Amino acid sequence: MAGKRRLGSVADAAAERGVSESTVRSWIRSGSIQAERVGQRRYVVDLDSGPIDPRREAFARALATITADDVAVMRDLAGRLDESLGGEPTLFALAWDVLGTTSRHSHLTEKAA
Repeated sequence: MAGKRRLGSVADAAAERGVSESTVRSWIRSGSIQAERVGQRRYVVDLDSGPIDPRREAFARALATITADDVAVMRDLAGRLDESLGGEPTLFALAWDVLGTTSRHSHLTEKAA
């Protein structure tokens, strides 16, 4: 006997996948995720069906290709940008920190240091 399906709302599916509710609705319309209409405007979504956000998967694959040389070049560029702005954090440096690339790829930053 198969296990019970986990059912939830569009909001539940969006939260689990880290995407917007409109993305989940788009997946429902395209048939990428299983859902049943309940009433005129609501859906019950099979939380175990459908894709994980393909943009996140692509981003993760891209991050996996970062080398120690890439990290060194990015650090150098961030440092030069910061210096040129008198030590004010640049958008580049802030984005680099937000991405957490150096923490997720600490094995690379140790080699580049």
